[in-house]
Amino acid sequence: MNLTFHSVDSDNNKVTYTTEYEYKNDEYIFLDKSVEDTKIYLKIADDLKITIKRIGNINMKIVLDQYNITIGNYKSKEGLVFELLISNTKIEINKNKLYLEYDSTIYDIKTNHKIWILFNS
Repeated sequence: MNLTFHSVDSDNNKVTYTTEYEYKNDEYIFLDKSVEDTKIYLKIADDLKITIKRIGNINMKIVLDQYNITIGNYKSKEGLVFELLISNTKIEINKNKLYLEYDSTIYDIKTNHKIWILFNS
């Protein structure tokens, strides 16, 4: 099974790729083709909390919660480490499409992120 991943941020940085995924232990698992040797683990909870973990050369975890600001973390293989505040602005889940929009704040710098994931059959 394949998915197509699209993202854009407020600085107009864009990422688009298609990759295979597997569904295991309630998570979608796929290669993050924007970073070498990194996988993405995506979990959609019944209460619409979305957890996105990147594991590999980049280690990151964020939780998108429609009702609460959450604290995420980021660590690169080069040693860059920081926490970020995540405020979710939109979650849309359709039969084969997931759309997420959220703001992240790092050291008083706020950016907006949009992610579309299309699950292809």
